[in-house]
Amino acid sequence: MIKKNQSKTAKDAEELLEKIEKLNNENNYPEALEIAEKCETIYTNLKEKGKLNTTHFYLGEIHLYLSNFVKSLEYLSLVLTYFKNQKNYSEIAKVNNLLGQLYFRIQNFDNSVKCFQRSKRYYEKIKDEEQKARLMSNLGIVYKEKGEYKSAKRCFNQSLEILKHKDDPMDLLPILNNLGAMESLLKNYDIALTKYKEVLDLTRKHRPESQLPIILSNIGSCYGKLGNVKMAEKYLFECSSLCEKYKNKNSLLQSYLGLAKTYELNKLFEKATEYFQRYNDLNQEILNQNIIHQSDKYQTQINKISTELETERKERKIEKLNYKLESYKRDLTTKAMVLAERKELLKEVYQTLLHSSTISDKEMRGLINKLKSNTSSKLDWEEFERWFNEVHTDFYKILKNIYPSLSLRDQKFCAFLKLKMQTKDIAALTHLNPRTIENYRTKLRSKLGLKPNQNLYEFLDGI
Repeated sequence: MIKKNQSKTAKDAEELLEKIEKLNNENNYPEALEIAEKCETIYTNLKEKGKLNTTHFYLGEIHLYLSNFVKSLEYLSLVLTYFKNQKNYSEIAKVNNLLGQLYFRIQNFDNSVKCFQRSKRYYEKIKDEEQKARLMSNLGIVYKEKGEYKSAKRCFNQSLEILKHKDDPMDLLPILNNLGAMESLLKNYDIALTKYKEVLDLTRKHRPESQLPIILSNIGSCYGKLGNVKMAEKYLFECSSLCEKYKNKNSLLQSYLGLAKTYELNKLFEKATEYFQRYNDLNQEILNQNIIHQSDKYQTQINKISTELETERKERKIEKLNYKLESYKRDLTTKAMVLAERKELLKEVYQTLLHSSTISDKEMRGLINKLKSNTSSKLDWEEFERWFNEVHTDFYKILKNIYPSLSLRDQKFCAFLKLKMQTKDIAALTHLNPRTIENYRTKLRSKLGLKPNQNLYEFLDGI
């Protein structure tokens, strides 16, 4: 039966792993994280190291995309060690690629380069040219950020050389775009235009119209820097038109800046002033919207923290009340012990006086009557019951509702056991023999309908 349940659990986890990959492809990382954490628990319990490390790889990847960089590094370091021990070069390459992206995101470019280079060597080892090409593109982006444009250009060209023989032309888009950016930074505007126009042709053929503005803006800006105002206007006006159509304010902002700089470079200062003004107005509008968005986001976070703090305060209050209640319980038990000890002492004195020959019969009778009244079971019980009700206010009410046939004596006995009092202490309080108490305990179990394996103390403690 256990093996059958484990098999079902493992099958469920397999389905969850497939779902994680799908959610990652849809950029639904919060849900992917939730499922990956479930898989981690399942595979930890099943002690399946291989599947657990696959799950850890996903967790490292998800935390990276959610910008939880410390968590991501923890998981990726774990799986890297595991895959190295297994000599699984494909997975080692993937992990190093993710580590390269992680270090890039935190702007540790030197470590990023090292990780990407290690990944490249492993892809070369397993002869995976396509992944190596994508890796070279990532490496080029890092060199670009470091300002090492020639190294970046070399990486992009190597990547392009590999991927241009592949079937999917869309793989070429980001590389051509990056090469155009490199040539532009190096002020090779004619070459940059060639690359950008290749991107434009591919985008028009294979991508929706809404993705055209950024490449149109890049082409227009290159023409502007070459002094070709007419061609710059052609591409930048088309960019502006599409931005307004698709409400793409960020790309519209770039088209205004491109036009302003084009006019400025070509000494058309009146038009330059007009577009710089448009740029500033739109930039201010975007900034205001971002401020409002961030304000709403922070307010949501503040509300969440406030709720958590309120919950924490309530939990602390409950904790304090529980502590106080436990203190009352201890006091009540102590008082019950004191009552029992007092009764034992009074009984002892009573017996001593009864056999004494040093006082008159009249004095003896007076003392014995006083002692009898002090050892009254009724008086002790009333005092005990008052203390008990202060702590366990609803105990008798619940007990009577569940077991209406219990006698007063039964209820008293339940109260003693609720306080976890021992047989000898109950005997002292009730003037009964310890053996009688044990017999009574057995009868009470029967009246409460307890099974042989049920603990009487624990049962009453739950009421």
